Amino acid sequence: MNDTCQVQLSGPVASLSFSPDKVEVIAGTSTGFVYRLRMDNLQSLLVCENHAAAVKRISFAPDASDRFATLSSDCTIRVWDSSDYSVLTTVTVRDAGEPNCLAYTLDFIITGWEDGRVRAHESDSGQFLWLIDQAHRAGVSALCLSNNERYIMTGGGEGDVRIWEMRSRELVSHLKEHTLPVTSLALYGDDIHALSCSRDRAFLCWDLRNERRLTSHVQRMGGINGIALSQDQTMVITVGQEKRLTCWDLRDHNPVKVSQPVGGMRCTN
Repeated sequence: MNDTCQVQLSGPVASLSFSPDKVEVIAGTSTGFVYRLRMDNLQSLLVCENHAAAVKRISFAPDASDRFATLSSDCTIRVWDSSDYSVLTTVTVRDAGEPNCLAYTLDFIITGWEDGRVRAHESDSGQFLWLIDQAHRAGVSALCLSNNERYIMTGGGEGDVRIWEMRSRELVSHLKEHTLPVTSLALYGDDIHALSCSRDRAFLCWDLRNERRLTSHVQRMGGINGIALSQDQTMVITVGQEKRLTCWDLRDHNPVKVSQPVGGMRCTN
């Protein structure tokens, strides 16, 4: 038996299904691609693509709702068009370990990785731009871009919070009070005050200009996995391993409101 024609697809073929008239075949690959193939010449047409492992982070560009980026455990970054959910850009990062965090703008994508590095790629082309080597010794576990895009705030596996100047990628501040990995970061609109949360059950409010902690809040049970600010920036919302959403006022030591547990699910971000 001889081959009459061949075609190279992206990844091993995991499934095939013929059209009723046998003119075309749909092929799915283990790397998340689906193709339509003509049987007479195996001419291929990409139908759709997706991640082949868990999606760990999603980020919209500031002031834009038509594009967003995703980061997956398959070590790929994808930029999507939200009008038809087509993929505009795909970036594959090798030999970096598990991806942990993501910040996206229309100009660049910044990601943090298990190998302790922060990497940046162009949003349109996916071209590699730069990296910060040894940003955190135990891995970059959280990342946040300032509103003016002048600095990057990162959190590490050893509880460190660090500030990096965007243009030079130099370390300009090092804050350390968390005792377990930092899981999420958030910045106020003034780019001076910031929030960090950790598996140590605490979230902290920082004065970045003076490099000091302003407040500390600790929840009773479970580490905190994610933190966010309300639209008017008066309320802090956290989610954690206790499967609840908790609302806080920084002027009050106790939570303002705690949701009922989400049955069978753990809040991650």
